[in-house]
Amino acid sequence: MNKSLDSIEKEVYRIVADVLKIDIALLEPETDLIDTFQADSLDALEIVLTTQKVFGFEVDDSQIPMLRTPKQIIECIADALKIENQHTVSI
Repeated sequence: MNKSLDSIEKEVYRIVADVLKIDIALLEPETDLIDTFQADSLDALEIVLTTQKVFGFEVDDSQIPMLRTPKQIIECIADALKIENQHTVSI
């Protein structure tokens, strides 16, 4: 499966909006999900578990509290999948 950073971003925004039951238009890369939308640890866990399932990677449990913004989530996925900038890679 090929994934680009753009496709990861779109899917992460969709997942976050679905889990938090918010309009996707309210999300920005630096939006703090905890401060802005009162996401709790169960929301964070659901977001991480869903992204792991969709993208086929594992997040160390110690990283979960540090994933507070869509940008941080996207960077974590891209790092796990070895995706840089706008390049497309096979995973």
